[in-house]
Amino acid sequence: METSKVPVEYSDPSGIFSFLEQSLQSRLPLRNLHWNSSSRPLRSISSLHIDLTPDASTLASQVLAATDDGSGKVDQVSTSQDDASKKERRHQIPGLRQTPYLKIYFVDGEDVDVYRNTTRNELRDWIKDHATVSSNNSSTQKQESHDAFEWLIVHVTLPQGRGLNASRPSGIARGDSEAVKKSSSLRWSSRSSTSVIEKIRSDFNGTSKSAIDRVTQVQVTESEADYGQADSTSHDCKTGWDDLVAKLKSLILASFNLRVQQYEEDIKEKELQRNFPGWNFNTFFVLKEGLARGFESVGLVEDALSSYHELATSLNAVIDEQLQDQAPEKQTTRFSEYTDDLRQAYIEAKRVDRVQRQGSDASSDDSKDLGAAILDTERKAFRDLILENNISIFDFQGYVFARQVSLLLRLANAAVPKESKANITNGNAAFQDSYSSQPKPSNAEAEDLLMLADVCQLSLNYITSATWIIRRDLAASLSAANKDYYESNSSGMLHDGIVENVVASWTFSACCCILTATSARSLSLQVDPPLRRLENTALQTTRPLTDKEQDGSIAEPNLFPRRTSSLSFQSPSAHFAPSQKRSASVTPLDTLRSLPPGTPYPGFQELAAQRGELLSLSRRTLSGIAFRCKTWKAGFSGALKWSGQQDDEMEDIDLSRESEQKRQSLDNKSFSDPIATTSGTSNTTLKSALRSRESFLTLYEGLTKAALAHYLVGDRIKMGEAMTADLAVLFFQIQDHSAAASYFKQLATVYNDKDWISLGTTMLDMWAQCLQGLDNVKEHIAVALRALASGMSDKGSTLSSIWSFNKLVSASSNIDEKIAVPLDHYFLESELHPYISHYPDQDGFRTDLRLRWMLRENFLASSIRVRIISLDNEHRSDIWLSSEKAKLVPGLNNIEVGSKTMVPGWYVVDKIMIQAGNIIFAHDPSPALKSLQLPGMRSLASSELHAHESSKRLLLWNTSQSLQVDVSHSEKIDLSEIRSIVLTVSSGRNDISHGTVSVRAATAGLRLHTAGSQSLVSENDITVASQPGSIAFSALQPDQILRIMMPYSLESDVGEITVRVEVAYTTTNGNFSHVSYATVLVGLPLAVNVQDTFRQDALYSIFTVGTATSSPLSIIGAFFRDNSDFNTTLMPLQTELDVFAQQPLNLVAEIRHKSNGWVPDAQKGQKKTGRMQLDINYRCLDKEVYASVLADMHSKLDLTPLQRFQAVLSQQLLIALRTNLTSQHLETIGLLREVDLGDYDHYGWEKTLQGLWPSEAAELREWLRKWHGESKTILLDGVTSASPSQCLTVPVDLPEIHIVYTARLRPLQGSLVTHSEIACMALGQALPLELTLEHTRQWGREAGDEEGLYFFYDVQTIPGTWLVGGQKSARFSVKESQRLSFGVLLLPQKTGHLLLPAIDIQLVTSRDRDAQHDGQSPSTDGSISWETDYINQAETILVLPDLSSTTVSLDSSSSADGAWLVESKNRNG
Repeated sequence: METSKVPVEYSDPSGIFSFLEQSLQSRLPLRNLHWNSSSRPLRSISSLHIDLTPDASTLASQVLAATDDGSGKVDQVSTSQDDASKKERRHQIPGLRQTPYLKIYFVDGEDVDVYRNTTRNELRDWIKDHATVSSNNSSTQKQESHDAFEWLIVHVTLPQGRGLNASRPSGIARGDSEAVKKSSSLRWSSRSSTSVIEKIRSDFNGTSKSAIDRVTQVQVTESEADYGQADSTSHDCKTGWDDLVAKLKSLILASFNLRVQQYEEDIKEKELQRNFPGWNFNTFFVLKEGLARGFESVGLVEDALSSYHELATSLNAVIDEQLQDQAPEKQTTRFSEYTDDLRQAYIEAKRVDRVQRQGSDASSDDSKDLGAAILDTERKAFRDLILENNISIFDFQGYVFARQVSLLLRLANAAVPKESKANITNGNAAFQDSYSSQPKPSNAEAEDLLMLADVCQLSLNYITSATWIIRRDLAASLSAANKDYYESNSSGMLHDGIVENVVASWTFSACCCILTATSARSLSLQVDPPLRRLENTALQTTRPLTDKEQDGSIAEPNLFPRRTSSLSFQSPSAHFAPSQKRSASVTPLDTLRSLPPGTPYPGFQELAAQRGELLSLSRRTLSGIAFRCKTWKAGFSGALKWSGQQDDEMEDIDLSRESEQKRQSLDNKSFSDPIATTSGTSNTTLKSALRSRESFLTLYEGLTKAALAHYLVGDRIKMGEAMTADLAVLFFQIQDHSAAASYFKQLATVYNDKDWISLGTTMLDMWAQCLQGLDNVKEHIAVALRALASGMSDKGSTLSSIWSFNKLVSASSNIDEKIAVPLDHYFLESELHPYISHYPDQDGFRTDLRLRWMLRENFLASSIRVRIISLDNEHRSDIWLSSEKAKLVPGLNNIEVGSKTMVPGWYVVDKIMIQAGNIIFAHDPSPALKSLQLPGMRSLASSELHAHESSKRLLLWNTSQSLQVDVSHSEKIDLSEIRSIVLTVSSGRNDISHGTVSVRAATAGLRLHTAGSQSLVSENDITVASQPGSIAFSALQPDQILRIMMPYSLESDVGEITVRVEVAYTTTNGNFSHVSYATVLVGLPLAVNVQDTFRQDALYSIFTVGTATSSPLSIIGAFFRDNSDFNTTLMPLQTELDVFAQQPLNLVAEIRHKSNGWVPDAQKGQKKTGRMQLDINYRCLDKEVYASVLADMHSKLDLTPLQRFQAVLSQQLLIALRTNLTSQHLETIGLLREVDLGDYDHYGWEKTLQGLWPSEAAELREWLRKWHGESKTILLDGVTSASPSQCLTVPVDLPEIHIVYTARLRPLQGSLVTHSEIACMALGQALPLELTLEHTRQWGREAGDEEGLYFFYDVQTIPGTWLVGGQKSARFSVKESQRLSFGVLLLPQKTGHLLLPAIDIQLVTSRDRDAQHDGQSPSTDGSISWETDYINQAETILVLPDLSSTTVSLDSSSSADGAWLVESKNRNG
């Protein structure tokens, strides 16, 4: 990496610099400098290198010392002195000299007297000669600020014996020798030296507070003086050196700041004078470059690069103005018309070409490779040429570009390659580094890959634009001297192959130079793995030698280190000796991209991509010069020739309107071909590649693989695919079919876009030829078919004549596997007619398939099949339509396809398959066939596909004469048994010999018990088939009905179930199939609740019947069946009763024991056997409505020719009725017993009519509108038979109660007064009652030990009504036939009708007996059940006040509101 140095000049009259030089160098470079400018942000300089040079007087002293020593270096030093003197001459334009930023004067440690007598005067003279504007504040010219510097006095103290006498030559001893000896006699004249440094500071430092300290002192120890080793043990020594370093930093930055300010002022002034007379861009360039070099010298590379970018932009603008003659007339900016180097290269190439054409030896080719030195800024005195206005545009742009690249490489921590003999004489050395980066030492600092990527990007822009400049430069340099340079035609076009060779050689060398400069070890870790894999995919072949090669007249160039290569061109006329080949192993692109990468560095992808672009440019340059000089083609440039296509011929025409005759003459005139010569090719690699076709292809392969590896690492997938395509074509051209086919296979889907259709067609054609050469019949047929399809899309392509579709069909018969190709690529139209037709004498349907065959050959399709799928998302089904042996001709074909399977519903086309031989054309939107998308074919998105197919819907429907299937629930439902569904199969017009019914559950948790199925029609025999869920049936005559009852069970409660019923049947016309999905409501439409009331000798049950759905019910009848132990009596129904959601029906039943309450001893303790059953006959109103409406429509439709549409219309009518009828509508219908049918538009008939032929749909539409008008209201009473009733059997279990108590409160005789059958008593009067308890056990089993059963009764009252006295609660035991009596006394607490107290009886367990004695409440025993029949439940007693008469006075004058009690008498006197 280049580093800039700041020049610093020193004056050493005492000759002491040699003692401190090593110590000073050890403290360099200066580090961590911070420059703060008023016009720029703060800049930090990490390190600053210093170039210490002696001034003229010090250099003269060194010359004298060298002369005295007899070293023989007088001439050399004198020359250096002359150079130094020359540098002091100032140019009128600033920025051309390297002047010091700081001048240092070294003073030896002497005593005060010597200082006063000699040293002070010398310092004053030196300061007077070298003081700057900033130091003496005098008025000077602006130009001096461009070379501004600071000065510094360094006082050096030396150890004993070192000093003036010890170090200075005797011939130049200064001052009195005695004084010198005296001062040298002291080892450390500390007192004297301190006085001297103070004197120096006093004499030469400013007195103001802002004055700069320009005096410092350093001490040199013995080790530093003798061995140059820095000594940091002494504190004074370290402090002195630190002070010197600090002053160096501050003074250098101060002078640098002055220079920058002056440069910026001058540049701004020059820019404002751009449009003034005499303005010259070259002078402005040198001035601004001086500022840039100043930035570079102090390490501010970014600022320097920014200045060069601005200069490059300004230069391009000036060049454009010059070339377009738009520059201001008063400007003096001029460029040389041509470049001498290019002119000499052309002249030398002409000479070599002339010698070669004369048959002489042209080995003395002295042409230089100009492109290899584009980064060398010292190959010419560019700055002098710029100032002389004698620089060409090519050199000017090249110089600016080289300076930009050098700064970028410095920022990237990379070295700037210089022109070398190896690079000029052997271009391969530079190219080899271009894609095989040389590893750097492990301790080298890492490169900045992003900066290197910027170098590549800048270089690409420069190289591509410079080629046009080179052509113009050569044209300008040779137009005057060589009149034959231009052709004699009027177009003036350049047709000199040598010029193009010079341009190509320069471009190739420039790319190699940039690739070498940007090679990075960290990038090679990423690029090398895929590059090695690519190199290992080549084949090792043996190439036949030509006669000249066998004689040794042509030496094979040593282009690269020996490696395996497949690029051995096989000439058709050459005879090959037997050779051994290794099978190609082509690494897929995905594998290359997934190789384990090295440690990723920031910017490696950007750098790899840009280097790949440079390699691609080199590859294009090689391909262009090979075609121009040798007519060789490689890659896609020769693809048309190898694939059987021809290049389009281009004609040059004159578009001007000067003369019609001129245009006609140009039409019949062809320009001569470029001169077939390699002269002008100075790059050795290009020369070697052009010696033989094999060398050319080898180099082309290497460049392609290197570019591919870089593109893959740089994540440039598309460019990597382009390189892979070139490799594939390259292997195809050398007839390596295996490797070519592998590469073509990777690119199968890359060039599918319509913009690449021609390229994709060519690749498919070559791929098919490779597979044919490899005898891979299956893949050959598949690829050839794709080539045919792509050729149809590419109207301008001409495929090889070997591809014939019928030949491919014949070849496919020899393979066992099927070859599927997309149908859309060969048929422009493929659609199914949207309306079906039924066969006249059998079930099934048919329609037409419309196909437009695009090839120009007839062929016979062995089968055509179309699969349609239903649009029902819940129940997916598919049907295949087929046609056998159809002949297809170019253009439109209508093929009839049909099916014997009927699954009613809406369908769309899902797949079309046409088979010819083993080739199958398939229309399938699945991803597998979408991947075979060919060039020019646009894939439809899923939403577009759905919208397209929805517009081509197909309705499948049954006629009234076809086989019909219906599924319903069994009419009888017994809750104690398994439920069943009923399958009804109507044969229609079919004479069925035998068939099979397959039933599958479509609801989760539904299980169909096929084994328990039975026929409900006696004349039909059914058998359970071996296949699960299948039932075989015997023959069915036309219009015969088969009804099968099939049990089912559910794992969970659901409201409805769905089953799939498939009927496969055989008639004289063949085998047919009918599939339908049926939804059956399995939820009970009614709900039954029961409430039981026990009496001593009877049980009364109240059954509440309500609706469980939104549909009302009609209860036709109810029956209660006895069992062996009990008789039942149900309240009879006089007529049908309607049950609504808010109006249930109550049925009361009386249950008595057949033994009239007496239970034999043998039956005591036994469970009652047998179950009672409640049968309820009902009819659902919604089903009644459906049946009534359908019956009305069928009766009227049978009178018309439209009877065959009965099934499809009935299905839509039921769907509309279920949707339109709400619970409110059903309640209204139940009350009025009539159905308001509604309008035509409310039933969605148009959706169904869309699937019918337009003529049939119009006729049906007219009839339906008429029917809706005639049947606006349909009565239900007249068609009740259309909806059969259903029966629900509810099992009734008798509740088991062990003991039933009968409790009665009877007043004692005479205790109550009865008035109008109402018991009355007076308030405050006590009411004595007798509580009697009886029990029975006929409603349950024996409870076990009767003696151990104890009960507890409690008289409970409402607070504030009665006070209870007597035996309010008591415990008693249960004994058979025992009647208990207890006395109770009631005392009313208020008047009115008071309810008698309630009697609560509870069981007392054994553990509660002791607790009862303690006053605790008893607990109940859950194993014993009992009921209490309280006879006096809800009886009341009227309590009246105890008064017989009352006298009340009413007087308005009274103070008590005019009323007071006068007198009252009790009832008892």
